This record gives sequence, structure tokens and C-alpha cells, in this order.
Amino acid sequence: MKHSAGSTPSNRPRKLTLSDKRALRRVSAGFQWVYANELPSMKGFESGDWVELVTGEGEFIACGTINPHSLIAVRILSRQRVSPDTSFFKQRIEAAFQFRKTLVDTKNCRIVFAEADNLPGFITDILGGQVLSVQLNTAGAERLKKTYLEALQNIFGNLPVILKNESAFRQIEGLTIETVPIGNVPDEIELVENGLKIRVPAKEGQKTGYYFDQRDNKRRFSEFARGNVLDCFSYVGGFGLHAANRANRVTFVDSSTGAVEFCRKNMELNQFDNGEFIKSDGFDALSRFAGENRSFDLISLDPPAFSKNRKSLKKAEKAYSRLNRLALQLLNPGGVLFTMSCSRLMEASLFDAAIARAAASSGISVRIIGRLHQAADHPILPSMRETEYLKGLVLKREG
Repeated sequence: MKHSAGSTPSNRPRKLTLSDKRALRRVSAGFQWVYANELPSMKGFESGDWVELVTGEGEFIACGTINPHSLIAVRILSRQRVSPDTSFFKQRIEAAFQFRKTLVDTKNCRIVFAEADNLPGFITDILGGQVLSVQLNTAGAERLKKTYLEALQNIFGNLPVILKNESAFRQIEGLTIETVPIGNVPDEIELVENGLKIRVPAKEGQKTGYYFDQRDNKRRFSEFARGNVLDCFSYVGGFGLHAANRANRVTFVDSSTGAVEFCRKNMELNQFDNGEFIKSDGFDALSRFAGENRSFDLISLDPPAFSKNRKSLKKAEKAYSRLNRLALQLLNPGGVLFTMSCSRLMEASLFDAAIARAAASSGISVRIIGRLHQAADHPILPSMRETEYLKGLVLKREG
């Protein structure tokens, strides 16, 4: 496996003083970020440099990467003096992989989840045991790309790699958006999830190619399957596919032609013939269904993130309220709605409030019968609630 050349931070890291008391308390409690306004001048530092944080008295605190042009200026990778070499990354990746072995199918999972695995900026999924899908979301991760990929190769051999560097975080970090295959990456890969076969687009897929974070939620969704089921914002059909065995009909809705075709393909792959496939914006489809007097017994709403920053939170809350109001109006009495948000900044309390407004404005009585979270291969750090991004509710309509 060949890798593109990349510059590695110097073996002699520059020291950076951290004297802000609040930042010191957070960092000492396990927080892995230092914000730009908590640091003195960062003049002379380049994006991606390896740095050592020290106290005002010169005592070592931690080391990591810096980006003087980002609000999150320093990402901490170690509380000990280390060099970010292949050995360091191999140890971290192996620890992350070992952590998951008793939790999930390690041929189909997230292997490295950034801060939650003490590797901020680095994300890696394994797809079907065949391909490693990698995201490098910070300037520091980009600078350390060659070393990180070498560590992956040491552990997983010559598995092909797809660099899915398409996250909006890269733009914030001043990096380019790109998708780069390394080795023989197939166009499609077949996964197994909860006993179902699922084909996903390795090169052209969303995010890393598949949403392993919804694994447990999809299994739970299948338990409520009956009658007519709607999988809105379906991507390759994960939720609807899980309901197909017990439903009369499953309607898949996605704005991507490619995604809709994968829904069709995955239904056929599992020998289900009760699917309906609609290419449409989710909001538009829900409005049209209401005009056609259609209704459903089980609905999944898994939209893309509506909020990318705090300035857009109010707008995002309104969007979640509108979307869920439309869905509730299509839900049969006794029906169940799985509604989710993957917006990290949309805290559970804000999401709950948006759903409450949706129910009130629709005039429909519902009760919360469950809460949804990201799967175990996307662990959450108590010291960094920022690692918790997926939240959702299971609502049952009265009647």
C-alpha cells in the first residue's frame, strides 16, 4: 500500500504555555481541546505543528497538534511526552480495536472515534472486513497522515484505504475536501448488520460510507415493524431494511438517486419484495404524503445535521419541529416514530423541546417510550460531552 508524501511535525516540539485557569481545570479533567482565546500569542506556529503544553512554571501538561487559525487551537493526543510516530499510533489504534472486540462485529464497525479513542482528528471505519475508510479532520491529522496510515497497515496488512476527507470540519481547519483511494478500493462493499446483508458505496457513499452508529437503533426499530413503514432520509435503507421482514410495505425516501438505488438493491439482496422507492427531499415527500392522505404505522426520521455551528441552532430547532410535525401528521393512532438528530450542538434538551413543539402544533398526543443513542463503537467520554452527538426519541401516538 503506497501513501502520498506528507510532512511530519518536528521531533523537537515547541512549548506553548497554558496558564488560563479554567482551561487548566478542563484539561486536567480529561478535556482534549484548548481554545484559541485561552492561549497567548501563537505567532510562529504553523497549522499541524506538534506542541507541548506547559504551565506558567514550565511543567509539562500534555502534547498534541496546533492550528493557530482555528477556534479549537490545540488537540491533545497524549498526557505523556511522546513522539507521534508509527509506534505511537499503532499502540493507540490497537487499543481502540481491542476495546471493540467484545462489543461489536469488528469487521463492520468504527475502529477509531477521534477524541473518544484519544486520537482527536482521526476517524476510521472498517467496511465488511475489506476496506478501511479514513477521515482526517484536523490540520494535525493531515500532517500526520503518512504515519497514521503506516500504523493501520502494520495492524491490518494491505487492506485498501479510502480517504473520505469530505467533512466540513476540514474546511474550518483550512484543508481541502477530497476522496482518495489507496490500493484497490471496490465501488461497492457488502456488510452484515444484525443478520442483514447491506451493500454500500465505498467510494461515493456519505461520510465514511455507512452509519454504524445507528446499529442498535435499527435493531430496535425492527421490533416495532408492522403495516406500512416509512424510512425517510433512508440513505442505503438501513432502518427500512430492518423492518421489511415484518411490514406489509416499506417506503424509502432519499434525495440521492444513488442512495435510492442502493435501497432497492439491498431489498433484493435480502429477498424482500415489499419496497417502494422514492427520490425526493424528505420535507417535500412528507408534505406530499399528507396531500395524498397516506399514513404509516412506523416512521424513521434520520436527517442530516441541521446545525453546523451555534449561529444556526435556532434555525435548526425550527427545522426539527417542522419535520417532526409533518411526520406526526402521517402517523396512525398507535403508531411509532423514531426521530433523531446527529447535530452535535443540538443538545438532548433542545431536541426534546423541538419535538414537544412539533407535537403541540400538530395537535397529536404522543408519549416518549424510549431514547436513542450512538452505538458502543462510538463511545462517549464523560469529560467531553462533545463526543456525544447522536440523540433521538421513540414516540408512540396515542389512540
